[in-house]
Amino acid sequence: MKRLKIWWMGFLLALCIAPSAAFAHANLLTMTPHNGQVVPASPEEIALEFSEPLEPDLIDLKMYDWNARPIQLDGPKLTPGKASRMYAKLPRLEEGTYTVVWSVVSEDGHPVNGSYAFSVGSVSPGETAPIGENSLDQKKFLLIALRYLVEASILLASGLAWLAWFGKRFGLPSFAQLAGRGWRLGWLLLVGGLIGEWFVYSATLPGGGLTSQLLAGKWKLLGQSPFAGMVLAQLVLLCLLAIPRMVEGWYLFIWLLLAGSLAFGGHAWGIEPLWLAFLLRIVHLLTIAIWLGGLGCLLLALRWEWTSGQPIDRAAFRPFFARVASFAAGAILLTGVGMAAIQTDWTSLVQRGGAWGNLLLVKIGLIASMLLLALNQTRRWKRDGRTLSQSLLRWETAAGMLALLAGVWMSQIAYPLPVKSYSETLQADRLQAVVQISQLQLGWQTMTIRLPDTAAGMEPKQVQVELNMTEMDMGLEPIPARKLDKGSYQADLPFTMSGKWTFVIDAEYPDGRHIRWTDTVFIPGGGE
Repeated sequence: MKRLKIWWMGFLLALCIAPSAAFAHANLLTMTPHNGQVVPASPEEIALEFSEPLEPDLIDLKMYDWNARPIQLDGPKLTPGKASRMYAKLPRLEEGTYTVVWSVVSEDGHPVNGSYAFSVGSVSPGETAPIGENSLDQKKFLLIALRYLVEASILLASGLAWLAWFGKRFGLPSFAQLAGRGWRLGWLLLVGGLIGEWFVYSATLPGGGLTSQLLAGKWKLLGQSPFAGMVLAQLVLLCLLAIPRMVEGWYLFIWLLLAGSLAFGGHAWGIEPLWLAFLLRIVHLLTIAIWLGGLGCLLLALRWEWTSGQPIDRAAFRPFFARVASFAAGAILLTGVGMAAIQTDWTSLVQRGGAWGNLLLVKIGLIASMLLLALNQTRRWKRDGRTLSQSLLRWETAAGMLALLAGVWMSQIAYPLPVKSYSETLQADRLQAVVQISQLQLGWQTMTIRLPDTAAGMEPKQVQVELNMTEMDMGLEPIPARKLDKGSYQADLPFTMSGKWTFVIDAEYPDGRHIRWTDTVFIPGGGE
């Protein structure tokens, strides 16, 4: 039985925390006709190209005329040999303005949608928005609410379980005593919340949703959505948590996995390096659980002391709790700064922080208020070992729950991508080439190449850049570089997908020699 338990623990750990590939948000790169364009005649098709391959069963494309009446489309479909391009054949369109509404699923499982308008012949006066499209936003808000309730409950219960276990030596009641009969109801509500998350998330996806596709036997789509995999893993963990009469360490370990598993349903899949993104999120979540669980443990312990009449040695518990809370607060701040640093940069936040940046400021303010309340509580407690303000504990817990809400909301919306450039000196055949790329972002970016003179003073007769993504088994035709002046060249590179790109600079000299410089760059995804 002991070996079986160890095997199960290892299996669950691998299931919950073993990432296999990097994912990102799909970004719309080009559309035909493009936004705001007035075409002279009815086009044969509309086409949208994205930054990554799409899943053909999880795409949707709708079009409305200037009176918000739907236009019947033949499609959408993916272009053969180019899974990042979605298109639909059009009937003959009358003169006027048309609105295109699109929806796809990113490789990280996040639904991404948008709309734009173009006109045939002339622009219609008083363009009307499509009817009923705001229902998707309502589902997103419902998903945020469900995620918040589930994640807050998991973090609070996980921290409560661990703090109650540590607090036994100070006479604190056990987790079962603190939770009481409400444990079974809480378990049922968690299961119900996860099932609700699944169906609401499925309803936000195009192509009929994930549930209908799975019922049709398309199980491979589960690999398209880390969020769906996270929800299923949490349901399995809750079932294992309900097994009676296991050793106490079993339940503590399951709570630890549940809290850590929350790291795998957000933006981390589109951030490089992947291992650091997950490590920071896991530590961030576990320390949030410790802080919130500690506050909840104190509130419930005070209530238990009053109802049971059994005193708690608060003076002995205070130093331990103060150390734990200080460690948790410090770890939350450090990992929060680390998460923001690898996900975006301060320049991007100042220039175009948007809703994500505003929520980050709200979260920072709430954590700061928690620290101030905790310091005030600690000073009062230190002066008198029995003085512990339940009012301050409630305010601190409320601030923590609001900070958690801000974090869940941030995980559901786009964040400002970091603005980074590339500048390296590459070596090949004992010759150096200075290579610069203006911005490592999706779209067309300019590479500047400064090549050395050879011993004979010859210049290359041709310079070209080969660009490929080995992870996607995708390569582009060689891109000729234009000459600026002696030894200086430029090439425009189309970074159409987020991920790792390998470039090879090939300089061909008049004597037939080829010198090749190569390196790998990372194009981030998932933000605006």
